[in-house]
Amino acid sequence: LLRTGCHEQPRQQGVDVDAQPTECLAISPTADPGFTGFGPSLVSRCARRATGHLQFERDLAGSRKQIRQRVPVCPGVYGWLNADRTLTYIGKSKSLRHRLASYFARQTTDPKMARIRRESRMIVWEPLSHELLALIREQELINRWRPPYNVEGKPERRQPGFVCVSRGAAPSLFFARQVTKRAAESFGPIAGRGKLGEAITTLNYVFQLRDCPDRTKMQFSNQLQLFDNDRNALCMRFELSSCPAPCAGSCSREAYRHNVDKAVRFLRGSDKSMLDRLQERMQQASSVQAYERAGVLRDRLEQLQWMHRRIRQLRTARRRLDGVWMVPGFDQQQTWMMLRAGQLIACTAGHADPRTPPIVRKSVALKPDVPKDNLGINLLLLMSAWIKKHPDQAKSIVSFNDIQNRLRHARSA
Repeated sequence: LLRTGCHEQPRQQGVDVDAQPTECLAISPTADPGFTGFGPSLVSRCARRATGHLQFERDLAGSRKQIRQRVPVCPGVYGWLNADRTLTYIGKSKSLRHRLASYFARQTTDPKMARIRRESRMIVWEPLSHELLALIREQELINRWRPPYNVEGKPERRQPGFVCVSRGAAPSLFFARQVTKRAAESFGPIAGRGKLGEAITTLNYVFQLRDCPDRTKMQFSNQLQLFDNDRNALCMRFELSSCPAPCAGSCSREAYRHNVDKAVRFLRGSDKSMLDRLQERMQQASSVQAYERAGVLRDRLEQLQWMHRRIRQLRTARRRLDGVWMVPGFDQQQTWMMLRAGQLIACTAGHADPRTPPIVRKSVALKPDVPKDNLGINLLLLMSAWIKKHPDQAKSIVSFNDIQNRLRHARSA
């Protein structure tokens, strides 16, 4: 499920199939009202309430009083607007009232909160029926509006990415922010660009794969050539015994491909023997008091163990997040999230109709794939982390086959 060899254009993100026109905020009577609403959503209308807004006072006690009177105690998203009525920050909370009131505390421990409050003139919020839906809505809005306080200073090293296997005669592993045509296979997404990049470097070392530019010409030992020209390795890795130097004809095509296959099996989770070998070599180095060598091997082992855990967690989540996830909506109504291999395809009100809803049939027909856009990647990682933190909620996920059987049973009854 984590692999892809196809590179068609990204399909359109799932939409709210029972969406209604988005409400607008009558914030200003001027000709240019600025912000008029968060906009459409993947989250069904049955799980969202109308957007509220508050032009708060500079008096902290007065603002807290306004918030207690007007903001509900429920999950939701909120935004801060400056004097130009431009969104500067978007957040989420499992209790909107308590979260927004904390911005007006007498003493704020977070300087960022005080700065946002000082530079803003208005708060807007949208209640949602479930904390997970609030997280989804927050990611959606940040991706759409790109508020400066959500984007500025965001550590680049925390961005997600993919482990990719390159094409060509001598493939290697490389980092990519998204699925790319340069890759024969892609594994991920995995959060943590900095750590992931270091782990990919280690993978190329321990599995003896090259890391030189793709334009480097390869010449295998069993490759026929007109003249016998001796070629030297183009980097020090051959001397360090961490690369078989396919650029210098020091290995056969089959031997190099064998190394690639071992690395791919590790990424697929079918062969983790390299972890055992690194553990054994580290202990051997330590036993002969080669502590510097043991430290290097320890670091490599920890990096590969980290990557192995992340890929296994993602693989498990994508297997479990396949079906209809039923979460509470407002007015005692269920919200159905259609998931295929961890991706949110659509969100709609729960169906009691004994006929199989078209959105269920459409979701079943979709082929599981790796997300190719930033929002899809972030939502997959978000739901993977949520299901890891709340494993009991996986019981609310019903397979598409069970949904269709339930509806057929209701029709026959």
